[in-house]
Amino acid sequence: AARSQRTTDDAAVNNPPDEAATNAAGSQSAEKPSLPKKHEEEIAGVSPAQVREAAASLRPRCFVADFDVSAVAREFPPNAPGSLVMRVCTQRLEAVVNLVLAAAGPRDEVVLRVTSPGGAVPDYGLAASVFARLRRAGIRTTACVDTVAASGGFMIASVAETVAAAPFAYVGSVGVVAELPNFRRLVDKAGVDWYTFTAGSHKRTVTSFGEVDEPAKKKFQQQLDDVHSAFVDHVKEHRRKLLPPQTSASGVGAPAGGAPPKEDHHHEASSSVSPGSAAAADSSSSSSEEEQPDEGIATGEVWLAVQAPAGLVDELATSGEVLRAKMRRADVIHVQPGRAAARRPSFFQTFLEAGDNALRGATALLGPLLPGRPRSS
Repeated sequence: AARSQRTTDDAAVNNPPDEAATNAAGSQSAEKPSLPKKHEEEIAGVSPAQVREAAASLRPRCFVADFDVSAVAREFPPNAPGSLVMRVCTQRLEAVVNLVLAAAGPRDEVVLRVTSPGGAVPDYGLAASVFARLRRAGIRTTACVDTVAASGGFMIASVAETVAAAPFAYVGSVGVVAELPNFRRLVDKAGVDWYTFTAGSHKRTVTSFGEVDEPAKKKFQQQLDDVHSAFVDHVKEHRRKLLPPQTSASGVGAPAGGAPPKEDHHHEASSSVSPGSAAAADSSSSSSEEEQPDEGIATGEVWLAVQAPAGLVDELATSGEVLRAKMRRADVIHVQPGRAAARRPSFFQTFLEAGDNALRGATALLGPLLPGRPRSS
């Protein structure tokens, strides 16, 4: 008792505890984990489930979505317009983007599997803008191409920070095309007069039944070139790893992940000569076709991913390989927007739709015989 009293007195004057006090503390720690009292007060009221939830939230997530035009098209009748299919694809992509922006953290990322051969410029431009919202928000993005992402499909894929493609997937096709038949001579032979009334000198340039003059052709080509320039600028803005045109003798860059070709200093020197120089003109006329500067990615051609110009594709891998690699460090979550339950249309709706379809069919068949009428662009 005297020894215990002496230990207490010594502790009061800041002396260390003796062996008996140490043994007593050790026996108490064996019964209950020793934590500072202030820490016990801090974790009081926190359930184990909350602790597990907080620990699970530290593991990054990888959200996976699909932009597959062919798969969505199979949900519609065979004669469904392509604009309707694209509208549904874009709406589903926007739903995924809205969900990710609301739920994703700074360590999360998104993988978009793109399958599309392309289509109308406005439709794919809108889809690319929707996908670009993730990158502007600072969320890491990867686009995977297993079969084809060409033209408008590549317009979407190029937005991602990383583009991974299977070696024999089609990529590229950074170009614009427009074509239509002209029945002017057939109409003249049938003795039919076709009139088109416009307000604005370039409201209608090339039509199927009107006469197309050279100024109209020139203006239409200029419009295509403007769209093409915007497409090329879009790809170069997001694909910063693209090499300048004609950096290799073959015109084809190194495969994804390979070393870039050596620079052609002779080509750089010749291209920097003033166009007004006679020497430059002579050199240009005597050079072979292979030595002429090409258009880089702007030729409109389609490449296999393994042969694509350097910088167009970052990694040669299938989407399965990419996702399996990400599973090692992240929780992979497939996000698939649900479709609204199909409701049986009423008799009145069916009647209206049948009448509208009949009217559209009659207009398409008898259009050349009907008088001209104003049409919206």
